[in-house]
Amino acid sequence: MSFCEEIEIEGYETFQTKIKEWEADKSKHPLFILFTGSNGSDGQSWCPDCVQFEGMWETLKKSFTPSEGSLIRVKVGSRDYWKDKNCPFRTDKKTGLSSVPTLVQWGSPKRLSDDAIQNPENVQMLMEDE
Repeated sequence: MSFCEEIEIEGYETFQTKIKEWEADKSKHPLFILFTGSNGSDGQSWCPDCVQFEGMWETLKKSFTPSEGSLIRVKVGSRDYWKDKNCPFRTDKKTGLSSVPTLVQWGSPKRLSDDAIQNPENVQMLMEDE
């Protein structure tokens, strides 16, 4: 999978806007969403698992088979915001997040998080298995 569009956004409201745009699009190409911790003042995510995943992700993206699809990188906010039990990324039934990083194919049950997302073979299967 290579992406016809790859964007990075921050926050729940912006995420909701992008999802509505995608749902209104008649072509409905595959949409992948990578939820990660936001960057701190040092430019790195507060989430060590996200930092670890990022290096693997950049390498993996180069090996995907060309295809149509979009990727939205969603920064979920500061550590304190994310850890709040009422964080909308956690409480929204459509996102249902319990950890970051999490990679999903929107509109499908395909999802990787926790230890599974750190395995390059799992990520490749999620991205290429249409």
